[in-house]
Amino acid sequence: MKGKKMLAWLLVLLVCLTANVAWAEGWTCPNCYADSTGNFCSNCGEARPQNSADTSAKGANSLSDVRFTVQDNGDIMVRWDDSAQSPPYELTYTTEDWSYRWYEEDEYGGTNAMLCYLIPGVTYDVTISSAEDEITESYTVPKPIYTEFSTGGKYLTLTETRFSVSDLEDNPTQSFEVRVSWPQLKRNREYTGKLVLKTPYGYASLVYYWDSFTLENRYEYRYMTYAMSEWLDNVESEYGSIPYGEYTFELYLDGQLYDYAHLTLNK
Repeated sequence: MKGKKMLAWLLVLLVCLTANVAWAEGWTCPNCYADSTGNFCSNCGEARPQNSADTSAKGANSLSDVRFTVQDNGDIMVRWDDSAQSPPYELTYTTEDWSYRWYEEDEYGGTNAMLCYLIPGVTYDVTISSAEDEITESYTVPKPIYTEFSTGGKYLTLTETRFSVSDLEDNPTQSFEVRVSWPQLKRNREYTGKLVLKTPYGYASLVYYWDSFTLENRYEYRYMTYAMSEWLDNVESEYGSIPYGEYTFELYLDGQLYDYAHLTLNK
Protein backbone atom coordinates (compact mmCIF):
# COMPACT_ATOMS: atom_id res chain seq x y z
CA MET A 1 0.00 0.00 0.00
CA LYS A 2 2.80 2.40 0.87
CA GLY A 3 4.44 1.53 -2.44
CA LYS A 4 1.29 2.54 -4.35
CA LYS A 5 1.07 5.85 -2.46
CA MET A 6 4.72 6.56 -3.18
CA LEU A 7 4.19 5.81 -6.88
CA ALA A 8 1.16 8.13 -6.97
CA TRP A 9 3.14 10.97 -5.39
CA LEU A 10 5.95 10.43 -7.88
CA LEU A 11 3.48 10.66 -10.77
CA VAL A 12 2.00 13.90 -9.39
CA LEU A 13 5.50 15.35 -8.95
CA LEU A 14 6.44 14.36 -12.51
CA VAL A 15 3.33 16.05 -13.92
CA CYS A 16 4.06 19.22 -11.93
CA LEU A 17 7.66 19.32 -13.06
CA THR A 18 6.61 18.82 -16.69
CA ALA A 19 4.04 21.61 -16.42
CA ASN A 20 6.57 23.93 -14.81
CA VAL A 21 9.11 23.27 -17.56
CA ALA A 22 6.50 23.98 -20.25
CA TRP A 23 5.35 27.11 -18.42
CA ALA A 24 8.94 28.36 -18.18
CA GLU A 25 9.31 28.31 -21.95
CA GLY A 26 9.48 31.70 -23.61
CA TRP A 27 6.41 33.27 -25.19
CA THR A 28 5.64 36.40 -27.17
CA CYS A 29 3.15 38.87 -25.77
CA PRO A 30 0.21 39.31 -28.23
CA ASN A 31 -0.30 42.87 -26.96
CA CYS A 32 3.18 44.46 -27.19
CA TYR A 33 5.17 41.61 -28.83
CA ALA A 34 7.82 41.56 -26.09
CA ASP A 35 9.41 38.19 -25.16
CA SER A 36 8.62 36.90 -21.65
CA THR A 37 8.85 33.70 -19.61
CA GLY A 38 6.54 34.23 -16.62
CA ASN A 39 2.77 34.32 -16.21
CA PHE A 40 2.61 37.99 -17.17
CA CYS A 41 4.39 40.07 -19.79
CA SER A 42 7.46 41.74 -18.29
CA ASN A 43 6.88 44.80 -20.50
CA CYS A 44 3.13 45.58 -20.39
CA GLY A 45 1.69 43.17 -17.80
CA GLU A 46 -0.55 41.27 -20.24
CA ALA A 47 -1.50 37.80 -18.96
CA ARG A 48 0.16 34.89 -20.69
CA PRO A 49 -2.18 33.19 -23.23
CA GLN A 50 -3.28 29.76 -22.14
CA ASN A 51 -2.01 28.08 -25.31
CA SER A 52 1.33 29.90 -25.49
CA ALA A 53 3.23 26.93 -24.07
CA ASP A 54 1.93 24.64 -26.81
CA THR A 55 4.86 24.81 -29.19
CA SER A 56 3.21 22.21 -31.45
CA ALA A 57 1.02 25.01 -32.81
CA LYS A 58 4.11 26.76 -34.13
CA GLY A 59 5.84 25.99 -37.36
CA ALA A 60 4.49 25.32 -40.83
CA ASN A 61 1.09 26.77 -41.80
CA SER A 62 0.92 29.15 -38.84
CA LEU A 63 0.34 32.09 -41.22
CA SER A 64 -3.07 32.19 -42.88
CA ASP A 65 -6.04 34.23 -44.09
CA VAL A 66 -4.21 37.03 -45.93
CA ARG A 67 -6.73 39.69 -46.94
CA PHE A 68 -6.50 43.06 -48.66
CA THR A 69 -8.64 46.15 -48.14
CA VAL A 70 -8.60 49.30 -50.28
CA GLN A 71 -8.54 52.45 -48.14
CA ASP A 72 -10.40 55.66 -49.02
CA ASN A 73 -7.14 57.23 -50.24
CA GLY A 74 -6.29 54.26 -52.47
CA ASP A 75 -3.64 52.72 -50.19
CA ILE A 76 -3.92 48.99 -49.51
CA MET A 77 -4.22 47.53 -46.02
CA VAL A 78 -3.04 43.91 -45.80
CA ARG A 79 -3.92 41.76 -42.77
CA TRP A 80 -3.07 38.19 -41.83
CA ASP A 81 -3.50 35.67 -39.02
CA ASP A 82 -0.64 33.96 -37.17
CA SER A 83 -1.51 31.06 -34.86
CA ALA A 84 2.12 30.93 -33.67
CA GLN A 85 2.16 34.62 -32.71
CA SER A 86 5.74 34.90 -33.99
CA PRO A 87 6.59 38.50 -34.91
CA PRO A 88 8.40 40.42 -36.27
CA TYR A 89 7.10 39.95 -39.80
CA GLU A 90 8.79 40.79 -43.07
CA LEU A 91 6.61 41.79 -45.99
CA THR A 92 7.78 41.87 -49.60
CA TYR A 93 6.00 42.38 -52.91
CA THR A 94 7.07 41.79 -56.48
CA THR A 95 5.58 41.47 -59.98
CA GLU A 96 6.27 39.03 -62.79
CA ASP A 97 7.02 41.94 -65.15
CA TRP A 98 10.20 43.06 -63.41
CA SER A 99 13.29 41.15 -64.41
CA TYR A 100 14.64 40.84 -60.88
CA ARG A 101 13.19 40.67 -57.41
CA TRP A 102 12.32 44.25 -56.59
CA TYR A 103 10.52 44.63 -53.32
CA GLU A 104 9.45 47.01 -50.63
CA GLU A 105 10.57 45.63 -47.28
CA ASP A 106 9.84 46.44 -43.68
CA GLU A 107 9.43 44.65 -40.37
CA TYR A 108 6.10 44.70 -38.60
CA GLY A 109 5.19 43.73 -35.06
CA GLY A 110 1.45 43.55 -35.68
CA THR A 111 -0.45 41.40 -38.16
CA ASN A 112 -1.26 44.23 -40.59
CA ALA A 113 0.62 46.63 -42.84
CA MET A 114 -0.25 49.59 -45.06
CA LEU A 115 1.04 49.41 -48.64
CA CYS A 116 1.25 52.87 -50.19
CA TYR A 117 3.33 52.40 -53.34
CA LEU A 118 1.37 49.72 -55.18
CA ILE A 119 0.38 50.66 -58.74
CA PRO A 120 -3.32 50.38 -59.66
CA GLY A 121 -4.03 47.66 -62.20
CA VAL A 122 -0.85 45.70 -61.41
CA THR A 123 -0.87 42.17 -59.97
CA TYR A 124 1.60 41.63 -57.12
CA ASP A 125 2.80 38.56 -55.25
CA VAL A 126 2.73 39.65 -51.61
CA THR A 127 4.87 37.51 -49.29
CA ILE A 128 4.65 37.63 -45.50
CA SER A 129 7.41 35.92 -43.51
CA SER A 130 7.70 35.25 -39.79
CA ALA A 131 10.22 33.31 -37.72
CA GLU A 132 8.02 30.24 -38.13
CA ASP A 133 6.38 30.38 -41.54
CA GLU A 134 5.97 32.15 -44.89
CA ILE A 135 2.89 32.72 -47.04
CA THR A 136 2.39 34.32 -50.48
CA GLU A 137 -0.83 35.67 -51.95
CA SER A 138 -1.44 37.29 -55.35
CA TYR A 139 -3.36 40.55 -55.42
CA THR A 140 -4.43 42.82 -58.28
CA VAL A 141 -4.78 46.45 -57.24
CA PRO A 142 -8.11 47.95 -58.39
CA LYS A 143 -7.88 50.66 -61.06
CA PRO A 144 -10.98 52.88 -60.87
CA ILE A 145 -11.35 55.99 -63.02
CA TYR A 146 -11.61 59.48 -61.51
CA THR A 147 -15.22 60.65 -61.89
CA GLU A 148 -15.59 63.92 -59.97
CA PHE A 149 -15.23 65.64 -63.32
CA SER A 150 -14.28 64.40 -66.78
CA THR A 151 -10.55 64.53 -67.60
CA GLY A 152 -10.13 62.52 -70.80
CA GLY A 153 -6.44 63.13 -71.49
CA LYS A 154 -6.56 66.92 -71.26
CA TYR A 155 -5.57 67.62 -67.64
CA LEU A 156 -2.13 66.00 -67.61
CA THR A 157 0.42 67.37 -70.08
CA LEU A 158 4.20 67.24 -70.57
CA THR A 159 6.39 70.16 -71.64
CA GLU A 160 8.53 67.66 -73.59
CA THR A 161 6.96 64.76 -75.48
CA ARG A 162 9.97 63.45 -77.45
CA PHE A 163 13.31 62.31 -76.02
CA SER A 164 16.43 60.82 -77.57
CA VAL A 165 18.62 58.35 -75.71
CA SER A 166 21.72 59.79 -77.39
CA ASP A 167 20.76 63.31 -76.30
CA LEU A 168 20.17 62.11 -72.73
CA GLU A 169 23.61 60.46 -72.69
CA ASP A 170 25.13 63.82 -73.67
CA ASN A 171 22.94 65.74 -71.24
CA PRO A 172 21.72 63.44 -68.42
CA THR A 173 20.23 66.39 -66.51
CA GLN A 174 17.74 67.11 -69.30
CA SER A 175 14.44 67.70 -67.56
CA PHE A 176 10.77 68.16 -68.32
CA GLU A 177 7.69 69.34 -66.48
CA VAL A 178 4.51 67.46 -65.76
CA ARG A 179 1.62 69.88 -65.71
CA VAL A 180 -1.51 68.90 -63.78
CA SER A 181 -4.53 71.10 -64.42
CA TRP A 182 -8.21 71.14 -63.45
CA PRO A 183 -11.32 73.21 -64.12
CA GLN A 184 -12.33 76.10 -61.90
CA LEU A 185 -13.31 74.72 -58.51
CA LYS A 186 -15.52 76.17 -55.80
CA ARG A 187 -13.38 74.60 -53.07
CA ASN A 188 -10.02 72.92 -52.64
CA ARG A 189 -9.94 69.18 -53.20
CA GLU A 190 -7.29 67.18 -51.37
CA TYR A 191 -6.15 63.69 -52.29
CA THR A 192 -3.33 61.21 -51.95
CA GLY A 193 -1.38 61.33 -55.23
CA LYS A 194 0.76 58.85 -57.20
CA LEU A 195 2.67 59.41 -60.43
CA VAL A 196 3.76 56.26 -62.28
CA LEU A 197 5.38 55.46 -65.63
CA LYS A 198 4.29 52.73 -68.03
CA THR A 199 7.01 51.68 -70.48
CA PRO A 200 6.90 49.39 -73.55
CA TYR A 201 8.09 46.64 -71.18
CA GLY A 202 5.54 47.32 -68.44
CA TYR A 203 5.36 49.55 -65.38
CA ALA A 204 8.48 50.93 -63.76
CA SER A 205 8.68 50.37 -60.01
CA LEU A 206 9.50 54.03 -59.37
CA VAL A 207 6.43 55.70 -57.84
CA TYR A 208 6.20 59.33 -56.76
CA TYR A 209 3.81 59.52 -53.81
CA TRP A 210 2.20 62.53 -52.11
CA ASP A 211 0.37 62.23 -48.80
CA SER A 212 -1.41 65.44 -49.74
CA PHE A 213 -2.02 66.42 -53.35
CA THR A 214 -4.30 69.47 -53.50
CA LEU A 215 -6.30 70.88 -56.40
CA GLU A 216 -6.67 74.46 -55.24
CA ASN A 217 -9.68 76.58 -56.14
CA ARG A 218 -7.56 79.71 -56.61
CA TYR A 219 -5.34 78.05 -59.22
CA GLU A 220 -6.00 75.88 -62.25
CA TYR A 221 -2.73 73.95 -62.56
CA ARG A 222 0.52 72.91 -60.86
CA TYR A 223 3.92 71.78 -62.16
CA MET A 224 6.34 69.03 -61.16
CA THR A 225 9.84 68.93 -62.68
CA TYR A 226 11.76 65.68 -63.30
CA ALA A 227 14.96 64.52 -65.00
CA MET A 228 14.09 61.95 -67.65
CA SER A 229 17.30 60.04 -66.95
CA GLU A 230 16.06 59.31 -63.41
CA TRP A 231 13.06 57.40 -64.75
CA LEU A 232 15.08 55.63 -67.46
CA ASP A 233 17.82 54.57 -65.03
CA ASN A 234 15.10 52.86 -63.00
CA VAL A 235 13.75 51.12 -66.11
CA GLU A 236 17.21 49.91 -67.15
CA SER A 237 18.00 48.55 -63.68
CA GLU A 238 14.80 46.48 -63.73
CA TYR A 239 14.62 45.27 -67.32
CA GLY A 240 18.26 45.29 -68.33
CA SER A 241 17.79 47.76 -71.18
CA ILE A 242 15.86 50.89 -72.16
CA PRO A 243 13.18 50.24 -74.80
CA TYR A 244 12.33 52.69 -77.55
CA GLY A 245 8.73 53.63 -78.20
CA GLU A 246 5.80 55.13 -76.33
CA TYR A 247 5.85 55.84 -72.59
CA THR A 248 2.84 56.90 -70.55
CA PHE A 249 2.76 58.89 -67.32
CA GLU A 250 -0.32 58.20 -65.20
CA LEU A 251 -1.52 60.30 -62.28
CA TYR A 252 -3.70 58.73 -59.60
CA LEU A 253 -5.70 60.64 -57.00
CA ASP A 254 -6.94 58.50 -54.10
CA GLY A 255 -6.15 55.45 -56.21
CA GLN A 256 -8.27 56.66 -59.15
CA LEU A 257 -6.78 57.30 -62.59
CA TYR A 258 -7.02 61.08 -62.92
CA ASP A 259 -5.32 61.49 -66.28
CA TYR A 260 -2.39 60.37 -68.45
CA ALA A 261 0.11 61.77 -70.97
CA HIS A 262 2.34 60.14 -73.57
CA LEU A 263 5.90 60.70 -74.70
CA THR A 264 8.11 59.02 -77.30
CA LEU A 265 11.66 57.78 -76.74
CA ASN A 266 13.89 57.09 -79.73
CA LYS A 267 17.57 56.55 -80.44
